Amino acid sequence: MIFKDKYIDIHSHQVNTFDDRVAVLNVYPDKLVNFQNDGLYSLGVHPWFIPEKGVGKLLDIVAELSIKEEIVAIGECGLDKLSKTPFDVQEFVFEKHIEMAEKVQKPLIIHCVRSFNELVQFKINSGSSVDWIVHGFNANLQVADLLLRHELYLSFGKALLNPESNASKVISQVEDELYLLETDDSNTGIDEVYKAASERVHMDLDILKLSMQTNFINCFKL
Repeated sequence: MIFKDKYIDIHSHQVNTFDDRVAVLNVYPDKLVNFQNDGLYSLGVHPWFIPEKGVGKLLDIVAELSIKEEIVAIGECGLDKLSKTPFDVQEFVFEKHIEMAEKVQKPLIIHCVRSFNELVQFKINSGSSVDWIVHGFNANLQVADLLLRHELYLSFGKALLNPESNASKVISQVEDELYLLETDDSNTGIDEVYKAASERVHMDLDILKLSMQTNFINCFKL
């Protein structure tokens, strides 16, 4: 796949219809799309949507499809203390995603809310060798430092459009090779996210695009 002059969007819920964007489309095992030959996808069970019964079947689907070339990342998955799903169940499901990502050697895209210490403990205990990406990062610098010390990537999205957000304050403190950009489930264009990011880090837009392409290739092993 050719990334030259493209905006890399590492986590999106929008079907890729933009000529200037390369996106990793997030899909769920109970709502699968028809995988396109030139498409890139992530697949996992979100902590909000872990069913009371039948999660094993969903995890089996993730495991079965995770070997497909089109699946370039496992997730989004993770830990969320605001979710109605019992936290011990979330931990069990997250651990299964870690195991699957390790088996297929693909990065983890992680949803994390008020669970950063637990997330880091999973990273330490698992000994995982694949890259972990905390998507939609909008926490403070202390949390960012914690994650970066344990070699997690941060992915920033629409929060960058607000100059007073945590994301806007943190991104300029993160080394260029340790973050990525995304749209998530917003209607914000990836070009808008990049424009905001370039302003926050005081980097020319074309150089930022090259930097994100390099990070994408390195993190996703493409």
